[in-house]
Amino acid sequence: MKKIIAGIVGFSLLLVGTSVSASVIKDAIIGKKVDGVAKVIVDGKALETNAITINGTSYVPVRALTEAVGGKVVRATSGTIELKTESGDTVNPEIMAKKSNLETEINSRKREIEKAKERLALNQSIIDNTDELVTTNGKIPFEETEQYAKIVAEMERDQAKIKQLEAEIAELEAQLAALE
Repeated sequence: MKKIIAGIVGFSLLLVGTSVSASVIKDAIIGKKVDGVAKVIVDGKALETNAITINGTSYVPVRALTEAVGGKVVRATSGTIELKTESGDTVNPEIMAKKSNLETEINSRKREIEKAKERLALNQSIIDNTDELVTTNGKIPFEETEQYAKIVAEMERDQAKIKQLEAEIAELEAQLAALE
């Protein structure tokens, strides 16, 4: 339940009358065109208020959404919105937004790793299944060709990229753990 509230709060934070950061609101929504309006349905029940979409991001009033998921707004003052979950945990929207951003970055890097691993597997398959190339000058062992050298170089770059991304993920996960 906390994860659901955290994600929702992170995206809906900017619609509350009191804001966490005026510059964030200004940059994110003031003067921007509303792309659409959508019903918000929580556990099969539609909220009385709708969400709006601006530049592909949906914004929902924090109070309506928090109450719909069983939480409550404890305090909404200049610069701070404090929420409580059903379990009684206090939710800080700024921290929830940071967590959401970190999780997005982690997932993005994990997808990059998966793509690199797919390229590695494909290239390894090419190496494993190609013994020689036939040219106008005859047959050449694959290991002696320019194509082989290019594939090996690409595999080395992918392996280095995976190590770099894994290190970045570890750092992002440490930042995320520090917010817990």
